[in-house]
Amino acid sequence: MGWFKKDVKKAYFGGAVKRKSLDTEVPAYISRVAPEKLELAFISEPVMFSGVTIWQNLIYETRPFVHSGDTRIQKRIDWVFKKTQFVETMYSFAPRHLCIYGNAFIEILRKEGEKPILDIIADDPKQMDFQTNMNKVVFDENGRPKGYVMKRVGENIPFSRDEMIHLAVNQINRGEMGIGIIEPVYKDIELKENIEQAKAESAFRQGFALPGVEFGSDDNPPDTEMEATAKRIAEDMADERTIAIAYPYYFKPRFIELPTGTGLEGTLDYQTKLQAAVLGVPLGVLLNTGERGGARGLEPLIDFLECRLKAFQKALRIEEIVSLILESHGLEPNFKVGWKPLTEKSVKESLMRFYRMARVGMINAGDKEVQSQLREILGMKQAPIGYRTETDNEEEEEI
Repeated sequence: MGWFKKDVKKAYFGGAVKRKSLDTEVPAYISRVAPEKLELAFISEPVMFSGVTIWQNLIYETRPFVHSGDTRIQKRIDWVFKKTQFVETMYSFAPRHLCIYGNAFIEILRKEGEKPILDIIADDPKQMDFQTNMNKVVFDENGRPKGYVMKRVGENIPFSRDEMIHLAVNQINRGEMGIGIIEPVYKDIELKENIEQAKAESAFRQGFALPGVEFGSDDNPPDTEMEATAKRIAEDMADERTIAIAYPYYFKPRFIELPTGTGLEGTLDYQTKLQAAVLGVPLGVLLNTGERGGARGLEPLIDFLECRLKAFQKALRIEEIVSLILESHGLEPNFKVGWKPLTEKSVKESLMRFYRMARVGMINAGDKEVQSQLREILGMKQAPIGYRTETDNEEEEEI
């Protein structure tokens, strides 16, 4: 019902929207991977690290311009991008957290007792949870989680919906945490790590074989003293300083041959392709091998990548958060958000749209704001609207 206007909702439902069941809990048969394990997989698994970093970089490089025709609103927008942590929070931490955990928690900072939002920061998703009662998520009358809790050692810090924004991807139900791109293949990551460890151990043993000593004979049955002697011989064999070893004929030193670990390459290759499929990044791009196929084969992959990127951009809810900041300062959320194109093909399509709009008089090609947007699409040097810039000679409005 998200497309209903507020007045239509009230007329249709006869008042505020209410939900019959105001609590929920994750079924016992669903076992989710702990956030700490997801973070460790991101840090320790090269394919996952590469994939998450690619998505994060794509979000940052295509970060949008935010523009308003109202001078007062534009000054406040420029202040948001230049004087707060908005860019770092929304285009760096939030995409990374959504990829790893499936969730990002954006804390809203105000002066105590005052309405204007002064800054936003990304909190650690490992510490965050929904507000619960008897292990059930508490909802408000509109069916939204009532609040959130930051769980630290020795204390739980509550946050209302006015103090915290929860971003999520791939939620199965309301009141449940999102699902990132690591969790679906977490068990396969563990399997892959075990196989890699086995291959590494096997390779090590080929160069540093395990020494062993067979001892005893019909005339000299094994005893405790012979066992101690066998251990000393084995230690001498393992010592790189040993030049020669003397031993009785009923001791037979030898190096134990271990399996070579061959035949596991196919399994490792399958696990890597599985991870690439979940990440949604072409394998050649992910591994930086240069094996990216011809232009005809790569184009649909790039189109698919751009499609997923748009869904990712939508999950960040940039327009909603900027609106929230503007309204807290008493300004109308009258602005436009335009994400930068990902590919040259997208750039050409954007330019053609500008051209057609100019021909029919929908926009004025001589307008400075229109020219600014065109320069931004073309990557020409000019301080882009809605970006944090290193230097700015204009006077900034202070809070």
